[in-house]
Amino acid sequence: MKSPRSVNRRGFLTAGAGAALSVSLGPSISAQEPTAKNTVKFSVFADLHHYPGVFMSRTPDHLIQIQDRAVREKCDFIIHCGDFCHDPQKETEFVDLFNNFQIPSCHTPGNHDFDGCSCEATFKAYRMEKGFYFFDRNGFRFVVLDANYFQNEDGTFTHYSNGNYFKYRGNAVSIIPPEEMKWLAETLEDSPFPCVLFSHQSFER
Repeated sequence: MKSPRSVNRRGFLTAGAGAALSVSLGPSISAQEPTAKNTVKFSVFADLHHYPGVFMSRTPDHLIQIQDRAVREKCDFIIHCGDFCHDPQKETEFVDLFNNFQIPSCHTPGNHDFDGCSCEATFKAYRMEKGFYFFDRNGFRFVVLDANYFQNEDGTFTHYSNGNYFKYRGNAVSIIPPEEMKWLAETLEDSPFPCVLFSHQSFER
């Protein structure tokens, strides 16, 4: 058996593309009896950072590896947890490789998704009405959050857009504003199902 240190770069990329891809949720976190309706398998990944000319990576190849694995594993959906593309408005071919995939594919906004264009343009490219939403699938509720705000001195909140957060010097960054927190509380309280939350930013911050 090879030691972990002997894994080469190709092996690492292949393993990384599949890491945490197949997440199955079933009766272990639900009181219901095991049926097809309360079992779900999904593929989750983050931080591809598609940014041609700046990050010289093979992000389309890596995305295709993830998608191929999701097909093999018969996943119900795919979701990324942010920093997918630095300029979604410009990189439409890459974004649509994800948007138009045969398995339903969902976006979670990360800070770098708003570097190269406005937040409105990013949401349009990602086919999102706004940065937070939920969907129900096979007896579970999946909740996507948007913590891409900073707080101004007057107490108002500004969404990340066109890299505006680069110049922000305060500590009040990566915030979920009160309106979204209220929506989250109501979404969780009203759910008839166990809930799974997705966010690019870690919650302890």
